Order: sequence, then C-alpha cells, then structure tokens
Amino acid sequence: MSSPIVIKEFESLYRQGDKSAPNGAKFLTDDAFNNLMAFCHSDNFADSDKIFKVIVRGSETILRAQNYVGTIETSDNTVIEILPKIHDVQGNEEDISTSRAIFLKMLAEVGDDNFLSSQDLDVQTSRDFPLLEIYIKNYLKEVENIIRTGINRNYVRVQRNERFLKGKILWAQHLKKNLVDKSKFFVEHENYEENIAQNRLIVTTLLKLQKISTQYRNKNKTRELLEYLVDIPPSKNLKGDLAIAKNADRMMDKYRKAMAWSEKILIGDGFTVFSGDCVNQAVLFPAEVLFERFVAKQFSDYAHKYPYGKISVEAQRNQWHLVDYNEREMFNMKPDIFVQSEFSSNPFRLAQSVIIDTKWKLLDTDGIRRNFGISMDDMYQLYAYGKKCEYNYSKDENNKYTHGEPKLVLIYPCSPHFHSSIKEDFVYESNSKGTLRLRVEAFDLTGNYYDQITAILERTFKEVILIACYRNSDHLDWIKKTKTYNMLASMYYGNDSEAYILGRVKYRPTKLVLYDISDPKEYRTFNIISSEPKIINRLDMINKLDFPSGLDDYVPINNDSAYLLYDLGDEVAGDFNPNTDIYELTNHKLSTPSYSDSFFKLGAPIFLETS
Repeated sequence: MSSPIVIKEFESLYRQGDKSAPNGAKFLTDDAFNNLMAFCHSDNFADSDKIFKVIVRGSETILRAQNYVGTIETSDNTVIEILPKIHDVQGNEEDISTSRAIFLKMLAEVGDDNFLSSQDLDVQTSRDFPLLEIYIKNYLKEVENIIRTGINRNYVRVQRNERFLKGKILWAQHLKKNLVDKSKFFVEHENYEENIAQNRLIVTTLLKLQKISTQYRNKNKTRELLEYLVDIPPSKNLKGDLAIAKNADRMMDKYRKAMAWSEKILIGDGFTVFSGDCVNQAVLFPAEVLFERFVAKQFSDYAHKYPYGKISVEAQRNQWHLVDYNEREMFNMKPDIFVQSEFSSNPFRLAQSVIIDTKWKLLDTDGIRRNFGISMDDMYQLYAYGKKCEYNYSKDENNKYTHGEPKLVLIYPCSPHFHSSIKEDFVYESNSKGTLRLRVEAFDLTGNYYDQITAILERTFKEVILIACYRNSDHLDWIKKTKTYNMLASMYYGNDSEAYILGRVKYRPTKLVLYDISDPKEYRTFNIISSEPKIINRLDMINKLDFPSGLDDYVPINNDSAYLLYDLGDEVAGDFNPNTDIYELTNHKLSTPSYSDSFFKLGAPIFLETS
C-alpha cells in the first residue's frame, strides 16, 4: 500500500483529475474521494460534518479539513492523516515531521487512556508513519505484555457432547443428539480454560488489526500473537463479552487497558470510529479540545516546579454556576485552567486567582477593526467567569482572601499574525472593587513551555503601584470625601511641561498605597478605578474640588501648576506587615519604572511595577 496522504488543518483534498486544483494540491482517487464524501454525511460519527467541509465550485467538489486531527482509512484502504497546523513564535508554519512530532507529544500527555507514551516520541516522524500504526503498535505491545505474564484462565461452564461422562447429563439434549450413537454423553460441566471473554476479545481485535495494518512489523507481530492464541476462538457476542470484561474483578486488572482499546477498535467509542461502509476505521481528535487539555497539562506541571511561592492549578474547575432557578443551581461554569497563587513575599499582593481559557483559533493583532479575530462569545465567557469569581471570593480562617481580584487570560496558539501577547489589557469595567481586566496571550507549541507560562503569569500578575503620602488629617479627609488622589504633575502647566506630565501618566497604576508622611508605618491601600488620570490646574483644584489650602506650600507652585487626579475605589485590605515602614516596602524586589528609580525621598510619589 502507498504512503498515507498527509494534510494539515484547513488544507483541501481534490478529486483526481480536478484541473482547477492549485500547484501542490493533494489528490484522491474517485473511490477514496467518494468514501470520504459518504463519511461526511454519515450518522456513525456525531461530528462527521465537522471533519471535512464540502465545497462545490462549478462542476468540482473539494473537501477541506476542519476541526479534527488524526487518521482516517477509507474502505478502499486509502489512509489520510490530518495534522494540526502549528506555527512557531515567528509565525512560520512547521513542516510535516515537526507537526507530527508535536501532535504525538500532545497525545502522549493528554490522549485517552494514556495509550500513547513518551516512548512513542522516538518514532521516526520524519517518515510517513501514520498515527494509526502507532496505536496498533501500542495495542500489540499491551497484548504481548499480557501473554508474557501469562494469559488468565477461568472456570467456564460448557455444554457439549463428550465421549466420557463428566459433570451432569442434560437429558433432553442427550436423547436428541445421541439416540443412535450410544457412545457419547451430552453433558454440562466447568472447565478451567483460556477461552474467556477477555481473551476472545483480544483475538477478535487482532484479527481485525491484521486486515487494517499496512506496516510490516505490526502485521508480523499480529500474526505471531494470533499463533500463540490459536486455541482461543474469536468472540461471537461482542457486547456480551465487553460487558463481562468491564465488570471483571481485580484478577483481570492487567487486561483493563487492552479491553478499553478493544472496545474502541471493535465497537467505536468516543473520538474513535471503526465502523461504516465508507471508512474502515478512524482515530480522530477535536483539535481545540486537544489544545485545551495540553496547555492545561503544561500549567499543571508548571505548578510543581514554580520557584516563587505557592501556586496551584486546577483544570476544568467545577465551582461556579451561572444562575439559580427555584433554589436549583443551573449551567455549571468550568474554566479550562484556574490558577491560585499567593505571593507572601510581595507586600502589595492580595492572594489572587487567574482564570484562563484556551481557544484553538487564529488571531490577527493587526486587525483591531475586526476585534483581532476574538469572538464576542469568548469575551462574554471570560467576563462571566470573572464576575462569578469576584462575587464569590471570601476570607479564610486566617482572614486572608481565598481568591482576591480575579485576573482573566485568553490563550490562543501562535499564528502568522499573532506571535506574542496583545500588549494592552482589555478592560471590562472599573468600579469600587477594582478593575476587571483580560489579557490575550499567544502560546508557541514549538517553544519552551515553562518559560512561556512564567512570562504569561508575570504579565498577568503585573501591576503598577502608586506609593504616595497624605500630609495631615485634612488631606486624608479630602481624599476620602472626593475619592480622588492628587499628585503634582508639573509646577508649570504648559507646553514646556507636557512631556513630563505624559511621562508620569503612562504608568497607569491600579493600586494606591497611601502612607502618613509623619508616620510611614501607617498606610492604607485603595483600588484605582481609572488608571488614566485627569489633568487639572491648581486653581480648579481649590475652587471646584475644595482642595485644602496650605497642602502644597512645600514646593514653589502657582495657579497654573498641573495636578494628576486619580479616581479611587474602596479601601482594600492588604497583606502587609504592620511593623514595616514605607522605606522597607520600597526595598522589596520590585522594579521602579519612574524618575526616582535610584532613590526614594519621603513624600515624593513613586511608581512600582510588581510581578
């Protein structure tokens, strides 16, 4: 048999002789094309219409791969392999061998029943080695292990004509069968034999794989195993034998994995299809589900290695529901990844959670008018997750927040027009509790997963903190009353100071740490509702906002001096040590992107970037 026809997602297959096909197109014979067409309209697989899209152009028909990856063998023995379209961080599409290797790695880590192992990654993926043959190889290896340790036997009740008396005679059948030949007895007895349901299913599966496999080593190994099991007949009642195998006791545990895959091969279960007139068998996976599970697995592995503090990762966290109806919870919400992190060494950090959803879609960072390719459904989904987490966060027995302000992340694969994260956060809303934000990140399947996750979490947790003072009780009362904080932006409000003002505006803080200038150990924390401040002159501060006089006499200013006004939300509890003064706070390992990065002068506002 010829090598498999290999395509990637969204690539097309053409009928042989189609003159409209572009250069490099992949062609199928009429039989193979017709079989695939029939499969697309088949009821044997619930999502068969999502595997290929049928496109009609004039008199020609094209089949375009869509949402599933894996292997299909048509009834005329044509093998089609569909690989995920994988790009690196530069947007370059990986070649067939690299895509296949990454695909196998994904399956090895999150595939059903762990039927692929990391050892499968040493397969010569540069050659045309179809996925189906890897599954066949692993099934044969599993059966070989069972035989090596000794196939199980069991007491089996049999009824048959024997030349000797054993057990009890079944008189009705005996008289019917042996009315002439008096030398036999139709009896019922129990035999301790190998002809049990599990072994019959293995023989039946091997017989089918012998017809399916096209790889010499697999065919040869199948023949060897069948020769060893020559005394065991194939199953005559698949469903009955599978039911027996599923309900077997611990003595049959070594058959568990082989039985699960015998069921897939013989009956068709889950993502695998092995039935129908048009297709011999298929091993297919939804690409999006595979990507979601793989990224979640990488985050889970990362949690065990995380060097900066305690972090926990949970996939498909089933904690929230969307609505209540008549005291009944409805519509469970299960984000792909839930990260809980507590940075005890960071004095500006509440215990925080990150809610992550992964989407197997192509984005375009240049397409802002088209919303970068992000669907509204995805944005709504993350908003709902964020609000539920926000409303449900609470304090534990140590009076610390169990969730804190939720951070939201959407992860998409790297693609030609989406190589890294979108720099600016998406802001859903700002209120007294804080600002609900969403980050959009790219994930490079060809890169270092640990480094990428580190960078994603650092960008997600990163906040700019404004550390500033209040000068007396009148100043603090004014701040609380107006829910604003004033910061001198420039002593002169005009063109000469524009660059200086913009330099301070760009930091966009999300929290204010406000300390008492006369006692730096006294401080409180506020959410900043809008990280982009208003610019106002001193005269308007006094006349319109009733700013207390005398608070700015310590610097040479006039009525044209410019202030930045930040809108404040509620005061929030911070995980601060009450014995730590403001000098010690600024000595934490926090980068300082402000003009005062080399020193801290008491009373001067400072921006600190946390991570």
